Amino acid sequence: MYDIVLMHAPSIYDFRKRVRDYGPVSDVIPSTPIFEMYPIGFVSILSQLVPLGYRVKIENLAVEMVMDKNFDVEKRIKGLESSIFSIDLHWLPHVHGALNIARIVKKYHPESAVMLGGLSSTYYHMEIMRNYDFIDFILLGDTTEPFFPQLIDAFQGGGKLEDVPNLAWRENGRIRINRIEPPERYIDSVRLDYRYLIKQCIRNLSVKSALPYSDWIISPSGMTFIEKGCHHNCVICGGSKFAYEHSYFRKGVSYRSIDNVIDDLLSIQENLGVPAFIIGDVHEAGRKYEEELLKRIKENGIDIPIMFEIFNPAPESFYVNLEKNVSEYTVEISPESSDENVRGFAGR
Repeated sequence: MYDIVLMHAPSIYDFRKRVRDYGPVSDVIPSTPIFEMYPIGFVSILSQLVPLGYRVKIENLAVEMVMDKNFDVEKRIKGLESSIFSIDLHWLPHVHGALNIARIVKKYHPESAVMLGGLSSTYYHMEIMRNYDFIDFILLGDTTEPFFPQLIDAFQGGGKLEDVPNLAWRENGRIRINRIEPPERYIDSVRLDYRYLIKQCIRNLSVKSALPYSDWIISPSGMTFIEKGCHHNCVICGGSKFAYEHSYFRKGVSYRSIDNVIDDLLSIQENLGVPAFIIGDVHEAGRKYEEELLKRIKENGIDIPIMFEIFNPAPESFYVNLEKNVSEYTVEISPESSDENVRGFAGR
């Protein structure tokens, strides 16, 4: 019996029965067009809860479905026992898969709580709570890890649901929204300790259900991030500065401490030994942050390949810094289009 199961659904629940040409919708991420890669938040939630003694399992149903055409989703869900089933609805392409998986979970586990989390479920939380009675909770915002222990305790009888920050829930059929905590306050409460992912695989004698994406075995990577929020307002992005301010309760960009980022990179190196991807523009964080982070990478003996992303072309000094401190690296930029007019309209 788990306290919480973190479930990742495919973008389209019945994709194995449909013939579709998805186009290049997932070319910039490691997963297939089924978007079977779960959010990095699964690892941070695991890292938050396991050290506190909670029983947690990551269940990547989408990976299982992509890798095995005969995988029985309902049989797997029926065989799980948990107080809470938490399904990410972070990226909007998952709406069909997430809601269908949630419906199936509720069918087999009517006494358990079914919850959603992520940016898309935050944006549409009122519509979801009004129209889908099999969804019991939504944790709102981009930084909810600190509230998971309190939610689990409250649902299991050790507290009150009305005291759980950022929670959308129902009381006697009425939708309630609890107090919203400023996410900036919790930026350094987030950890990505990959030891707990390895321990889950060993404990369950299974790797597949915890894989971040289907090709991870042949093309592995780990992730960390330096920031939450954004400085820009690209018209095509649901994670823009405007979106964060008006829909996700964030008033500005928050940067993680360099100590925490280094800890994540060391965890990737020591536990996985695979390339690492740093989410967030290190150069945009400012010269002091950039220089200190890169210097600390070298000082801590981090020699795995590291992928950096930049929003705008960086100056020569940035690459000099990389050459001096990082043994193997790549730099990625997303221009969105080869057309200058399209790039200008998009904010690129």
